[in-house]
Amino acid sequence: MFDAVAQLISRMEPEAFMGLLIPLFGVVGVMTVGIVALVLKHLRFVRESALKQEMLARGMSAEDIERVLSAKSSRSSPN
Repeated sequence: MFDAVAQLISRMEPEAFMGLLIPLFGVVGVMTVGIVALVLKHLRFVRESALKQEMLARGMSAEDIERVLSAKSSRSSPN
């Protein structure tokens, strides 16, 4: 399979090759940004869950936990 692709690329004109390469980089870039966004969202969820577990282990009430999380989210969001 790789030999067939290599032969196809070697027979292509440079302009045609660039015409395929530029959209390929665009697609890979968009996919990379999406994957990074998903990973960061997951890491934020994991950190918040660990914080909640730690606060529960310390014996904090649900109201205290809610107050801490709302203060944290209002502080981290830009105005």
